[in-house]
Amino acid sequence: MIVVIFLLMSVTEFRVHSIEVTGNEYFKESAVTKIMLTKTKNLLRKGVFNESVFGGDVEAVENLYVYEGFLDVKVEPTVHYDSSQMRVDISLQITEGTQYFVEAIEFAGNEIFTAESLVQELTMRTGEIFDPRKINNDSYVIRYLYDDLGYADVVVQSEYRVKNEKVIVTHRIIEGARQFVGQIEIRGLRHTDTSVVRRYINMAHGDVFRYALLLESQRKLYGLEIFMAIRTQVEKSKTPDH
Repeated sequence: MIVVIFLLMSVTEFRVHSIEVTGNEYFKESAVTKIMLTKTKNLLRKGVFNESVFGGDVEAVENLYVYEGFLDVKVEPTVHYDSSQMRVDISLQITEGTQYFVEAIEFAGNEIFTAESLVQELTMRTGEIFDPRKINNDSYVIRYLYDDLGYADVVVQSEYRVKNEKVIVTHRIIEGARQFVGQIEIRGLRHTDTSVVRRYINMAHGDVFRYALLLESQRKLYGLEIFMAIRTQVEKSKTPDH
């Protein structure tokens, strides 16, 4: 005989009764709670408490401060469960710490560009509030500047250090050699002539190689709406620097 057992589990939902923010001086409480997905119950929303969502909220609050230069910020959450009322009361204790500013932006290994010309292209400026997101943005900007001149193998290592409550940003650059286009191969065509594809490729043998032109060529080929997929592959030629 086979016994089939159905195990039914009810989902218990706690509702958010209150959210309290303490220790905040730089941001108002409304600015902190605004970015949180966890909300109190009202006429328009149920205010259901979800632990994983709340964990993301704590991280979001930390990032809110970090992006304004508070690199040492600490957010300590407390959740009080009231089983009799099926509700939770939330408190966030914030220790803001020091707000850091950019003291200097330095470069190492750059020969093609001067430090003065590079710094003019960056999103970060000395004297402003330190936002760590701008380091990645500026690293991309530097790589793009080199790519525009054909230095496709350039490596940019960007980092920062704290000194006397100030931040010093350093971009270490390995320029590599200028690269040129060697051979261009077109594979996989069945119904389209090669000459049609070549008309939309923005580079030719002997040209300075730029990734930006490669991506632009791919975009134009997709615009023809005759290919299911387009893959590009870059390989080193037997010819040096090609």
